[in-house]
Amino acid sequence: AEIAWADHVLGAFFKGLRRSGVLDKVILVVLSDHGEEFGEHGEFGHGRSLYREVIRIPVIVRTARDQVGTVPAELEARDFFDLLARMARTPDVDPVAWAEKRRRRRRYTSIYSTSPSAAHRPYLGHVCMRGVEENGFFLIWSGYGGTYELYDRVRDPGQSNNLARMRPDRVSAMARSLDESVAHWVNRVPVEHTDETMDLLRVLGYVE
Repeated sequence: AEIAWADHVLGAFFKGLRRSGVLDKVILVVLSDHGEEFGEHGEFGHGRSLYREVIRIPVIVRTARDQVGTVPAELEARDFFDLLARMARTPDVDPVAWAEKRRRRRRYTSIYSTSPSAAHRPYLGHVCMRGVEENGFFLIWSGYGGTYELYDRVRDPGQSNNLARMRPDRVSAMARSLDESVAHWVNRVPVEHTDETMDLLRVLGYVE
């Protein structure tokens, strides 16, 4: 129902742009910040895992260029900040060429969250996970017990067969890569939140 509603609203928005004559003069980027679990790994929603259904997101880019197709470049969500900045400066940026040039050999993801509503599932009260993908494999490290999960995304796209015990060599190599490459994540900077910011976070349900 949410997807159908979003489709309806975006359709009306695009029609309005077309009627006003500005559709071919603007850049449209539609993307999600995360996916949702629907029981694939025994959970529902998001914010609790780093499985494919949560971290693989759709992205649609529309420019004045006459381009149609799918770009298979491996990217991270943060890459699109760069694309938007470039398009704002130079509207004729080729998103396909940009994606191919920026494609990543290694991709990272992480989640750190605390939930006060995990009374019936205390193991979800504090979630701390990091993940790295390279050479078709995806490694998930969980701070809850210090465990690893390793998946072959080519042969096992649904991530149902944990290979961590069978491939300790690959786990060790990818774990080193994860630790060495994301050391900057631990350098946290304190942020002062205004009353207005806190009110907005409460409306969104992120704080109580």
